Amino acid sequence: MKQGLTGLVRLLLLLGVLAAAGGVAAEEATQQATEAYQRKDYAAALREFTALAEKGDATAQHNLGVMYQQGQGVRANDQTAALWFRKASDQKLPEASTSLAKLLLLGRGVKKDEKQAATLLRAAAEAGHAEAQNNLAVLLEQGRGLARDDAQAVTWYTKAAEQGFAGAQYNLALRLASGRGVPRDDRTALDWLFKAAEQGLAPAQYGLGLRYATADGVARDDRQAFQWYRRAAEQGHAQAQNNLGVMCETGLGTAKDLNQALSWYRKSAQQGYAGAQYNLGVMAATGVGMAEDPKLAYRWLLLASAQKYPDAARARDLVAQSLTPQQRTAVQAEAKQWKPVLQ
Repeated sequence: MKQGLTGLVRLLLLLGVLAAAGGVAAEEATQQATEAYQRKDYAAALREFTALAEKGDATAQHNLGVMYQQGQGVRANDQTAALWFRKASDQKLPEASTSLAKLLLLGRGVKKDEKQAATLLRAAAEAGHAEAQNNLAVLLEQGRGLARDDAQAVTWYTKAAEQGFAGAQYNLALRLASGRGVPRDDRTALDWLFKAAEQGLAPAQYGLGLRYATADGVARDDRQAFQWYRRAAEQGHAQAQNNLGVMCETGLGTAKDLNQALSWYRKSAQQGYAGAQYNLGVMAATGVGMAEDPKLAYRWLLLASAQKYPDAARARDLVAQSLTPQQRTAVQAEAKQWKPVLQ
């Protein structure tokens, strides 16, 4: 009996050593896959994550799903991404549930199912995942997949914001400023807006610039407005690009620079922002900062007027008078074919 127990102990010790060795090997494989991904050696990362995922590693399954979703080292495939996200989600990995919920909300790679998305997000949110908390708040606010509840939305935005999630900080700032689901508190709203902007969130940077430009909750400061607009504009925020163009054209908060104004207007207009299209059209029509170009002016004003931008239709019709019927027809055909290019 004593000899039998000794043998069992030895066996258990051996199994423990083997398990520990397996754990070390898995950690090394995960590190190798992560390092390969970070240096953008996607083929190696895909190979390593696939091997780990097929052995049931939840984190590897999620990472593999991300690579299929992004088309990194493999042809993009939302269905395969969803499959791996689901495997990891079934193992209660919060980030995987969050990723799968996004696909369910969009109907990408899976059948659209807002209720299932809400269920997954709630589980991940209750596990403390900040992005899930923010996304659950969005669904609660919109009444998608579950009953609308503005107060609960604010609760979840707050949880995510307190964890440092910039999107939630921005969303919470908007709710506090409007008093939706929570008593209005503009001072606290501004504090959260600053936090989100300082983290680099472009909409928050634009919103902060707008506050400085309009003296909304802060003293008017055109230089601060210009700085925050520029940070957002450099990230491709179309409204910030247009507003930055206005400041460069007028010399508010910065030295007057028509070339810079044109550059920012073009970036914004090419994304489809009607205000910038109108501003470009006016500059082309009047020859401000560029040679007069009635055809170019007409095209931008056509696009702006199609979006019902104030005064665009009147300006369009004035410019049209300087063009021949053939020129108008040609420019109208160009405008119909035009498509925005998002940055």
